[in-house]
Amino acid sequence: MSLVTILDQLRIPRVVLVAEAAGANIAVRFAANHPKRVSGLIVTNIKHAAASFPAKFKKMKKVTKAKKKVTN
Repeated sequence: MSLVTILDQLRIPRVVLVAEAAGANIAVRFAANHPKRVSGLIVTNIKHAAASFPAKFKKMKKVTKAKKKVTN
């Protein structure tokens, strides 16, 4: 069963995806293929997977990078 099917069955129009490492690659692909279903995307530990992002994700209008803030 696909995520789109689950969201449709639960009548959830949009989601915020949160993923790490290999799961982040899947989340990015979902966001690229279904941008109207994703209101936010948070990914971590994705440096190695960035090269495999779909070209259409790179063309999305709004991409925000968050930098880790370290407090002592």
